[in-house]
Amino acid sequence: MKKNNAWNRFFFKDVLEKQDRKYRKLKKMLAEYPSIIDVVINAKNLIALFNVHKAAWVAGFCNKNLGPCEWGMFRCDSITTMQPGDVYIGSIWGLNTKTILEWDKIGDEIMGSNGFGIPKDTKIYDLIVDHYKTVLRSNINAIRAEALEFIDEYESLNDSDDEYSIL
Repeated sequence: MKKNNAWNRFFFKDVLEKQDRKYRKLKKMLAEYPSIIDVVINAKNLIALFNVHKAAWVAGFCNKNLGPCEWGMFRCDSITTMQPGDVYIGSIWGLNTKTILEWDKIGDEIMGSNGFGIPKDTKIYDLIVDHYKTVLRSNINAIRAEALEFIDEYESLNDSDDEYSIL
């Protein structure tokens, strides 16, 4: 990263402008973090998580784990146009992979006896909701951490009062 000083403004103007755009974009994205993560944490159903996933993507919380993948969880061309039938969740605790639409139909089915240490009266739907929550929360927090690192470095480099400094 380049420091915003006279030397770099003269010789690396494009780099500085790109850094500044990224800084402003990340600051804007991080302003959305509290409301997004609150919805993720408090969501009780897959559709709420699906909707906050799309909102988080639009806000800038994007990485390959939350993005489209032909064989992954989000089998679509674009997260912004993703439909509940494009989200495949499962393959955990002996449960098959199904779409949100299919999981929404299972109602109050319980896990029953299992070899995973999960209480047998646990609702399968709750396990799937928790799985989607974990995917969203861990990735959104990782994206946030990367953004905070960039912002900290940017601000520490550009915190000088000496606008005409060459170093």
